Amino acid sequence: MKFEFKNNLIFVPVSLTINKRTISIPDCIIDTGSSKSAFDTDFLEIDFEKPATIKRLINIGGFEEVIEQEIDDIEICNRSLGKLKVQLCK
Repeated sequence: MKFEFKNNLIFVPVSLTINKRTISIPDCIIDTGSSKSAFDTDFLEIDFEKPATIKRLINIGGFEEVIEQEIDDIEICNRSLGKLKVQLCK
């Protein structure tokens, strides 16, 4: 696996597939203290045709409401993990 350490953060290349469309993120931050996978809606659009749930992610600065939705596949460092629920936030 290709991990890159920059500014005290861990970065990896990630590809997300939703509705047969693949989005590549070359420098995705891995948050080792997180229990969820949150992605900015600038990278991954909400699919209004699929079921979704509103969730609340709690962090040091407070909380944020996000939309949780299943994606078709996530690939991290060329390893496919299959279907996965991710959180979409702004």
